[in-house]
Amino acid sequence: MYLRLFCLIFMCFFILRPLSYAGFYGEESEVVESNEVQLLHVTSDAIPGEVEIRAVVDADSNLTMIREYLNANEKHDFNLKQLAEGVVLKKSSGHDAIKLLGPTLDPHQGGGIQMVYLTNGITNSYESFPMELAITEGGWSLEVRRHGGYHRITNMFLQGNFFFGQTLGIEGVVVN
Repeated sequence: MYLRLFCLIFMCFFILRPLSYAGFYGEESEVVESNEVQLLHVTSDAIPGEVEIRAVVDADSNLTMIREYLNANEKHDFNLKQLAEGVVLKKSSGHDAIKLLGPTLDPHQGGGIQMVYLTNGITNSYESFPMELAITEGGWSLEVRRHGGYHRITNMFLQGNFFFGQTLGIEGVVVN
C-alpha cells in the first residue's frame, strides 16, 4: 500500500515537473520561462505583409533574444550574440534588404540597435536607422532620439523607393 502511494507520488513528481535533459546526467540546467514583450509593428508599401518584433525576456526581465513574427505564421529568434554580429531580416534579389545590428546590447540594460536597409538595389546603397532598446519602469521598449530626448516607438512604416513601378529599396522610415 505505501509502496504504491510512494510510486504514485514519485511518478506525479516527474510528470508534472519540467524535465531538464542535463539533470539526468549530473549537470543541473535550469528551465527558464520566457515572456514576450511587443516592441514594434512594421508595415511597408515595398514589402508585402506585416512583421511583429518582440523582445523575449526571462523571469527576471533580462533580455534573452529578439523574436520576429512574419505574417503571424512564421517566427525567427535571434539571440544577443547573433544580433551583435548582425542578422538579416529580409533578403531581396541577392541583397540583404533589411538587417538588425546590436553590437552593444546588454541583457540587463538594452542598448543601441541599428536597422540597416537597402535604399537602392541598383547602386547597392544602404542607410541606417538608429534605435535604442531600453528597459524602463514600464518594461522593455524601442526608442528613437528626437527633439533632444528619447521617445518610445511602437509602429514603423518602411516607405518604398520605386522606379517605373519596380521596388529599388526603402526610401525612408516613419515611426510613431
